[in-house]
Amino acid sequence: AREPPPAAQLAPSDPCLITFTSGTAGQPKAVVHGQRYLAGQRVQAEHWLAPRPGELVWCTAASGWSKSARNAFVAPWIRGAAALLHDARFDPAQRLELLEREGVNVLCMAPTEYRVIAKRVPLRPIASLRGLVAAGEALNPEVLRAWEEATSLQIRDGYGQTETGQLTGTATGEEVRPGSMGRPLPGVDLRVENGE
Repeated sequence: AREPPPAAQLAPSDPCLITFTSGTAGQPKAVVHGQRYLAGQRVQAEHWLAPRPGELVWCTAASGWSKSARNAFVAPWIRGAAALLHDARFDPAQRLELLEREGVNVLCMAPTEYRVIAKRVPLRPIASLRGLVAAGEALNPEVLRAWEEATSLQIRDGYGQTETGQLTGTATGEEVRPGSMGRPLPGVDLRVENGE
């Protein structure tokens, strides 16, 4: 019944979120993101993950991954969507059953998950699904084709790092190009300098 406390006045560089690198290129390390991280996630939420208000998003990444922080929590909530959380071992058949039963609208999975499901269980249309996204490594054309033939949806790829957040993505409405991680998101300046 009390009035809420006043909002904290935070600078763009004030701490917002700590994520951890995977350790694939050395020991895992903590990465502290400033409050400006949320503005960056608003861009990817709008253009790449792209849930609509009231929809249900399922990002299957485990909670320790940066991808989970971005797409299981921050991006859906920024867009007024809900997030499905499911903590269980990966089971391809169960994954499709949960998509149908829960009425998931936007699905974000690792490329490996899309590959395994396409290989182990018959894919089928899922009425509630409106968007499929992946990030990690490029999906092979056969898997992209299998999902599109079954669901009438293209899997839109994207790229980001723990240290940066999302950088690129195939936006909604853009044609998927197999092997492409999409274009730089609006406001993101990407270029190759001296091979880097």
